[in-house]
Amino acid sequence: MTDRARATSRRKPPAIRVFMASAALFLVALAFISYQLAQGKDPALGASVAKVYKPKRPVVTVRKVVKRRVITTVVPAPSSSVSTPVSSGSAPTSSYSAPAPVAVAPAPAPAPVTASS
Repeated sequence: MTDRARATSRRKPPAIRVFMASAALFLVALAFISYQLAQGKDPALGASVAKVYKPKRPVVTVRKVVKRRVITTVVPAPSSSVSTPVSSGSAPTSSYSAPAPVAVAPAPAPAPVTASS
């Protein structure tokens, strides 16, 4: 037989055999990579990701209600029986009377406290 005859007499492997061998090799590689990921050894991320996650302490927000109150004291006008006002010659005489106290409405009730994160 000549070389040409040997080359043409060689047969191709069946398509199903090639497909099954490729699928088996793919599944072996997939199983190997899955095992590595399950062990925490991700080849794409490196060894630094395998650290144990330590959660941070939660942030606590303290809300305080600050109420500012202004207290005014009304001073009564001086009575005329105790002393007489002294007037200078050209100034008109008038008695000073304090303004009437203003009624202030009470502040509205604070909003209910709700827990939110």
